[in-house]
Amino acid sequence: MWTMVIQFALKMATSEIAKTAIALGINKLLEAEDDGITKDIAETMIDAIAKSKRNPTTTEVFSDAMLVLKQG
Repeated sequence: MWTMVIQFALKMATSEIAKTAIALGINKLLEAEDDGITKDIAETMIDAIAKSKRNPTTTEVFSDAMLVLKQG
């Protein structure tokens, strides 16, 4: 339910607002002491960054990171 609400809000928001909201969420996860960025979130983030059309790097850059996550 909350996922649908967040997805709708992000579609309605401008690109800059969406980027800011994502950055705030990631920073909150980085600072969390009880949960934080888990393996599944890390994989999703790395995969999304690698597939981004505006990302200045190539997918090969992220392949090592994905291998480390799958091994660990």
